[in-house]
Amino acid sequence: MIKDMDGDEEKLIIQKAIYKTNLRKHHRCLSINMNQVEVKFLTDEETSALKQSSKEGIEALVIEPCLKTRDMSLRIWDMPKPASLFNSLYVLIIGWKSVVEGNDLKVGDVVQVWSYQVVDIFSFVTLEMSFCYRYQ
Repeated sequence: MIKDMDGDEEKLIIQKAIYKTNLRKHHRCLSINMNQVEVKFLTDEETSALKQSSKEGIEALVIEPCLKTRDMSLRIWDMPKPASLFNSLYVLIIGWKSVVEGNDLKVGDVVQVWSYQVVDIFSFVTLEMSFCYRYQ
């Protein structure tokens, strides 16, 4: 599917277990702790756009484990910590509940989030979520 979109530069962003908080109805996003991301997956332009519009975020095309594509928003959230520190997160928001339901995600499922660059599209991140393994 990525090759059909002329995508390249695939990078594994994170392998993440699904927790109870990821499945709660009011928790409408997938969070990725920036401290757990070891690769640079955004271009300088995308990083700049993301920082300038952290409330709106940037467009992200997400390929779900079921191979359905969904437009989501990639944002940065700064979560306060003690002593005036912040824990910064990337969050995929808008449509997360549908991703959970459409892929029957359960506590303990492990997903991988991959990034691909799609040629000549500014502020557009293509992410692929795939099952690494399913909790039985």
